[in-house]
Amino acid sequence: MRTKTLLVIAVAIIVAVVGVATYLLLLKPQQSGGCIAKDNTLIVVYLKVPPNEQAYNVIAESLSYAIKTNSSNRVSINLTTCFIKYQELDEKLRKILSNTTTFPVIAVYTHANLFEAPIAQQLFNYSEGYYILKEVWTTQILATLLNYYGIAPYQDVAIFSETMKEPLVLPNETPVIGSPTAKYYLVIYEDAYCPYCARFYADSLPSIEEKVRDGTIALVLKNFVVHSEAWIIHRNITAMYIATRNATTVLNIMKNIYSLINRGIHPSPDYVKELIRNITGYESFNVNIDDVEKVMLRDGEEGASYRIFGTPGFVIWSKEKNYGVVIVGLASADNIFSTMNKWL
Repeated sequence: MRTKTLLVIAVAIIVAVVGVATYLLLLKPQQSGGCIAKDNTLIVVYLKVPPNEQAYNVIAESLSYAIKTNSSNRVSINLTTCFIKYQELDEKLRKILSNTTTFPVIAVYTHANLFEAPIAQQLFNYSEGYYILKEVWTTQILATLLNYYGIAPYQDVAIFSETMKEPLVLPNETPVIGSPTAKYYLVIYEDAYCPYCARFYADSLPSIEEKVRDGTIALVLKNFVVHSEAWIIHRNITAMYIATRNATTVLNIMKNIYSLINRGIHPSPDYVKELIRNITGYESFNVNIDDVEKVMLRDGEEGASYRIFGTPGFVIWSKEKNYGVVIVGLASADNIFSTMNKWL
């Protein structure tokens, strides 16, 4: 119910825009870092990838309209957008965002009291003159733009967010296929009943596996269960990995499951349990169920921290640059390779 409520409010903010097309033609986004202290500014802080101006112009207009109408016109602002790299922030704003690991960050600088609008109290945290959009709302609003309006957060449409937080890889709990010293980690957040995950495995994974074999990429498999009926399947696979530490077996089981999904067949938990037994030769595994579910919950929380809101979700991480980009949704091998070459 909480997720549904969040989405309803996010959609309400986006669809509040009146005359967006005309607005986009008239508004000229400000690119200079000097704009962050200008009154009534929507500040978009990013790491490397240039933001999609259209996306944030829509957000600026939507927030302006939502705040105005929600405050009975007591707060009437017309936000203009300002894009700035995190590395170019002044000391004050860098300090405010010092614990931030996922970008973009969306903030408002204004002398108006936004909290006169009750909706602003839900949307923002206030710090030293800046209204910082809460993480959950950043995800919801960007996801709404992408899903309902086809507007991506970045000029490179594949990228949903950027991160400085390295994905957690624990050898005893995290299946890794390929060399641990690979240049890139491709972390896949997946759901056994996800049809788009199945298409990714069929269409994109074969080309990616060539890069795994030559040591360029290592695959990292993570649980991100969005279909509740798939929970038991992931629990059994995770228990198997904890007991055997065989990452290749995990990948082969997922391939088998997704081959059925691509044919319109949803394999039952009993089918997957039998599949695991046939591949490993074990009837059961001496693993604490609480430990298994702890791994699954941590995977899901980590994915959400990167703003992944559906499956498949990907973090492409460069260990050399300590930087990663996040893709949400079906991605082709070419799309992943071009993203690596261009930004990583």
